Amino acid sequence: MKDNDPHNNPHDNANDFEAARNEGERAKAEPSSAPDMRGMLRRNIWLIIALGLVALGMILFAAGHSARGGLMGSALVIEDGSLRFHLVAPNVPEETTFVEIHDGARFTDIHISALAASIVVVPVSPGAPSGVTFRNLNPGVREDGNRLVIDTRSYEGGTRIDIFNFGFGVSTARREIELRIPLEQVDYVTIVNSAGSVRIEGVSVDSLSVRSTSGSVRLDDLQAQTLEVTGSSGSIRANNIAFANGTIRTTSGSLTMNDARWDNLNANITSGSIRIAGASISDGATDGSTDLRSVSGSVNLEVRGNRNDFRYSLSATSGSVRVDGGRFDRRAVGGGGAHPITINTTSGSIRLDFDR
Repeated sequence: MKDNDPHNNPHDNANDFEAARNEGERAKAEPSSAPDMRGMLRRNIWLIIALGLVALGMILFAAGHSARGGLMGSALVIEDGSLRFHLVAPNVPEETTFVEIHDGARFTDIHISALAASIVVVPVSPGAPSGVTFRNLNPGVREDGNRLVIDTRSYEGGTRIDIFNFGFGVSTARREIELRIPLEQVDYVTIVNSAGSVRIEGVSVDSLSVRSTSGSVRLDDLQAQTLEVTGSSGSIRANNIAFANGTIRTTSGSLTMNDARWDNLNANITSGSIRIAGASISDGATDGSTDLRSVSGSVNLEVRGNRNDFRYSLSATSGSVRVDGGRFDRRAVGGGGAHPITINTTSGSIRLDFDR
């Protein structure tokens, strides 16, 4: 006897079982979507942070705009050792202070130090007064006999370093020390700068020492018996310079020299290239030497002189070595002259050329 009860249909029971099983599998699979969401957040965490900073900048910009009634910006700075927030007005008028120095030719020793400011040293123009120009800096000039000391602290006796600015139309005022005095009689010039560039032009001194942290150094039309340049995180450029003994060191930045003459040069660059064109050994230097070293960067040296006057030893741990167009495998030694040239680089190529 057949059972006609629809509730006992075996096909319907099988379909119900299959549906229940599929529902259970979907239920088990749904919780796995949460770890996927967390993974997505982890993969895009820097994008989320960047969007948050943009939003914060827009809020601070709006606050500056409403507070001052115009197009304003905001700055986060370190001031007097503390982290502070400032509203910044665009196109701030430059504040310039000139300190005249009488009888500037009497100084034989000049010391300049600055923080978060550029330093410029140039000869005074004929007929113009000697002195120091401070731009957006509090002036600090001390005279001690034949020694001139220039230092400064910006913003009313404090120190301030901009970290970053928010807003549009905001221009950071230039901070600079510019020294203009007769430089013919100066024996020693010492410059110490942090977070700012250094430019020296038209100087003839016995000793020049420049120490720069986080800023470029530029030397033009310069003569010195002793030259010492120490840099960190900034390029060093020199044009038309001559010195007897030079030492140049920087941890992160390139060295570029054009039309340079020396007796002895020792240059050591940790991370950056060395490019010297128009190099020559000073007349009368019987045993002038050149020692160039770079840990990570190429070295190119173009020498004005006869190849027979030099002897060279070149070594590149990982890179090519070329001498007057000839290619060598990581090392080249040659020449029999009196002036040694030593070039070493750990990661980078070496190129040495003589003009005759």
